[in-house]
Amino acid sequence: MENMDFIKLYCFLFFIIILLLWKFWKDFDYKNKHFSQIDILNQKHISFLKEIEALSLEIAENSKKIDNLSGYLKRLDQNASRLADDIRGDQAMTKAIEMARRGQDHLDIIKATGLSNEEVEAIIHSHKDN
Repeated sequence: MENMDFIKLYCFLFFIIILLLWKFWKDFDYKNKHFSQIDILNQKHISFLKEIEALSLEIAENSKKIDNLSGYLKRLDQNASRLADDIRGDQAMTKAIEMARRGQDHLDIIKATGLSNEEVEAIIHSHKDN
């Protein structure tokens, strides 16, 4: 009977040891499974960060290009305005010279051409028929 109690005790201890080993094995398997998933997520996170960095560099590059293009367009606009002013100024000067040669009044020339008083006086002085 006493042997039977030892056998029962040993069987019970053996069963507990088997349960503990099975629990450790499951925990280890569970841990490895989740660590592998975490590693995959970390790799994806790193690749996303690299893509975001590449995109931000590209955005910065495009911003510089846009700034350069806007500066270039401003210079073109200024040049076009200067050319238009020169053409209008030349046309106004030509018209003022013709009006001065015809002997028209100082104020009429200013109103018709939009030139300044000093410019009209100089044109009249140099181009008026005597």
